[in-house]
Amino acid sequence: MSRAVSFILFISILIVVLGAPVSAHWNARMGHKMHFPQFPDDGDVYASGDFFLADDWQCSQTGPVKDIHFWGAWMNDNPGTITRFELQIYDDVPAGTGDIRHSRPGNLLWSETILPEDYSVDGPIIHGDWGTQVWYDPGANLCDDFDQVGFWQYNVFLPQNSWFQQTEGEIYWLAIKTVVAEGDRYWGWRTAENHWNDDAVWYDDQYGMWIDMAECVPGSGEGFPYVLGDLNDDGLTDALDLQYYTNWWYQGGPPPIYEYPPGSGFYPAADVDGDCANTEADINRLQQYIFDQIPMQYCDPYIPNISLDLSFVINDHEPGDITPMLPTLTEYGAAVLLVLLIGSGILVMLRRRHIRLQ
Repeated sequence: MSRAVSFILFISILIVVLGAPVSAHWNARMGHKMHFPQFPDDGDVYASGDFFLADDWQCSQTGPVKDIHFWGAWMNDNPGTITRFELQIYDDVPAGTGDIRHSRPGNLLWSETILPEDYSVDGPIIHGDWGTQVWYDPGANLCDDFDQVGFWQYNVFLPQNSWFQQTEGEIYWLAIKTVVAEGDRYWGWRTAENHWNDDAVWYDDQYGMWIDMAECVPGSGEGFPYVLGDLNDDGLTDALDLQYYTNWWYQGGPPPIYEYPPGSGFYPAADVDGDCANTEADINRLQQYIFDQIPMQYCDPYIPNISLDLSFVINDHEPGDITPMLPTLTEYGAAVLLVLLIGSGILVMLRRRHIRLQ
C-alpha cells in the first residue's frame, strides 16, 4: 500500500472514530441500574388520561437515579403535543399485604414534572415484524388492534438536585402520566417483552387503589390477573382449590382471590362454568375439571391472566458521561471499504493528472 493510500485510510478512520456522535438516547451498551432493562414489545397502555400507570423494578446498585428512559406510542400513529410528563417513584407494598394478592406502589418517595425541554426523543422506531399493535385502556376496559406502527424512546436526564437515591436490593415503582395538549390525541406507555416480578398497575380514582393489569386479547376486552380456578392464589388449579371453594361457600371461610369490580362480590377465578356468577354449580364444575378433566369456562370479558409489564430503564448516567457511539465491527468494515474506494479514485485522478502534465 502506498504512503498516500495509508495516509488517506488513517485520516478517514480517525474521522469515523472521533466523529462518532455522543448520543443522549439510551442503548444497551450504556448499562442499567435495575434488575434488567425492560425492552419494548408490541402493545401500548393508555397513559394520557386522568390516571397513572406504574411498574416495579429492583435496584441493582446503590446510588442515584440520574436518568430514566421509557418507550411510548400514539394511538393510530396520530401524534399530539406532549405538554409534560408526570413521573413518580414509590416504595413497594408486597403481594398479600392487606389481603390484596398483588404487589403495588406504597409511599410516594419522589415526583418530578418533566417539560419538553427536559427530555429528548428518539424515533419513530419501526419493527417490521409487528404490524399493527394492541392498544389497551384499562380505565375504559378497551382492548383492540389499532394502526400505530411506530413508537418512540423518551430520555429523561435529571438535574442533580432531582436525583433519586436508591438502595441495592430494594424494589421501587415508577409511575408515569402524560399530559397532551390536544383532546383527540392519545399517548400510550409501551408494554415490555420481558416480565419481572409482579404485573404493572393503574390507579383507579373511583376506588382509590392500584389495580393490576394483564395483557388483553384484542376484541375481547381487558385481560385480568388471575388463573381460572386458582382460588387460593398458589398458581395451580387443584384439589386444594376445591377444598377452598367448599370452605368459602358452605362454611363462610375466606373468599377467593381477586374480586372484580372491587366491592362487587364477584370473583372471576371462581366462576369456572362461565356464567359470570359465583354459584354452587361452580363447585361441581371445578370437581369435574380436577378429577375428570372436563374443561372450565371463564366469564367473558374477564379473560384470565397474561402478565403485563411496561418498558423502561433506570440508570445513573448524565449526558456528559455518555460514551460516544463507536461503530461496530461491521460498520468499521464498511467504512474502511468506502475509504479505500475513495482513496483509489483520488490516486487514479492524481496519476492521470501527473501523466498529462508530463
